[in-house]
Amino acid sequence: MMARVFEFTSDAFPRTADDDELVNSDSMHGHTLATFLIDELSKRGISAEIGCAEDWGWYCPVKSDGPAETWFGCVGTDNEYFVQVQPEGTHVRRWFRKVPVGEMPDRVFEALFEIVSNSGKVLRGPTRH
Repeated sequence: MMARVFEFTSDAFPRTADDDELVNSDSMHGHTLATFLIDELSKRGISAEIGCAEDWGWYCPVKSDGPAETWFGCVGTDNEYFVQVQPEGTHVRRWFRKVPVGEMPDRVFEALFEIVSNSGKVLRGPTRH
């Protein structure tokens, strides 16, 4: 499975001091969005956390009982935001056979898309890619 991405425009997720951890903090932010999404996912029974700041945005691992790890990332530039969901690989090796990563990446993507769509915080979008 490849990464699934959506984008939207909003003025509801301002830059914070936490965004200074990003390598490209002069042009990127997203900590407020990551925190919002993690809180909303928990209301849907999906546990995630802010893992770390990356050069492309915020890395947020999702806890899963499935065979593979799933994570989402988010970043904002001005008022444009991108959210990406990705499993770690397409299959996991178990006892000499390949096991598909399961439904968790799709479940997380759909939940995040619905959260943003219904948040009342979006000026334009979200649009799937």
